[in-house]
Amino acid sequence: MAEARGAFNNAIALREDLYLAWFAKGFALGFDEKYTLALEACDKAIELQVNPSRYKYDAYRCKAGALQALQRFEPALDSLNAAIEINPNNSADFLIQGELLYALGQYRGSLESLNKAVELRKIQNLSDSALLYNNRGFVQIELRQYELALEDIETAIRIDPSYTPAWRNKGLVLETVGRNEEALDAYDQATELDPNDYNVWTNKGFVFYKLERYEEAEISLEKALEIKPDYQPAINSLEALRLKIQN
Repeated sequence: MAEARGAFNNAIALREDLYLAWFAKGFALGFDEKYTLALEACDKAIELQVNPSRYKYDAYRCKAGALQALQRFEPALDSLNAAIEINPNNSADFLIQGELLYALGQYRGSLESLNKAVELRKIQNLSDSALLYNNRGFVQIELRQYELALEDIETAIRIDPSYTPAWRNKGLVLETVGRNEEALDAYDQATELDPNDYNVWTNKGFVFYKLERYEEAEISLEKALEIKPDYQPAINSLEALRLKIQN
């Protein structure tokens, strides 16, 4: 990527209004996780007068990606919306739009975006996406639409049985509706796929605690803290568990 950035810089030095060079430089910088510099390059590409305007589509997406990585979700959404106005037919854009709206706490808007992404993929005969169905299920958990959430998450698992986040979320929705033994089965599958997921070990600890299986709860929470010693939910839960055992 360093050689690519050098080539883009040379092109820009020869002609500063070269849109493609600015956009490509922004893309390369984003790939290198230099998001502030990527944002500057993509902004420069957007500022240029490019005809037809659809060529700005990638620059707006580039800017949105850099802003999302910097956790500046509102301006990221504005930039992505500008890209969607130019090209409303990319399901990936609606997936990202759903993620940004979720990050902003706009869960119903997020669900609408993810529905649009699913619809576009079907219209365009694209293969089903485990990520998309899992994300939609997670949003439905926030909206307390638990049956629909479980349906989407299980669809994600059918698409890709090795997709750990879907097993984690299946455990979460089952735990939420009180199906604790089934939740443990899902969490077990998640930890088998990814033994270092401290969130899942913590969640397993919660479920074991509710089932009054305190020894197993302690083992799970200790495992979470072995992976991430400063993870506060696991710290708090382990302290509460030990107080419970002592009393």
